[in-house]
Amino acid sequence: DHRDLHSFPTRALPISSDNTVRVRLERYEAERRHTVAAGLELVMGAPPSDDLVDSMWALTGPEVFTKLTGDRGWSLERYRAWLVEVGLALLGTRPR
Repeated sequence: DHRDLHSFPTRALPISSDNTVRVRLERYEAERRHTVAAGLELVMGAPPSDDLVDSMWALTGPEVFTKLTGDRGWSLERYRAWLVEVGLALLGTRPR
């Protein structure tokens, strides 16, 4: 259930004084950014720019997901459609 992701404590982790938590979050975000870059390279057939990777990495983060589906009440389907639309716009492509 996607609502389980709302419990991901993204707002509290960056200010945590617990070094273990901070290191874990940094590793998670580095791995997530690497996954985004690899996915973009597969879609584009070439390495993406750092700006494109950063943009998609930020848009696909748990904070944005939580803001839209939790705080704003978007359905998972609406979030997915929005993410596809924004992703295609970043790639310079429009849906058919």
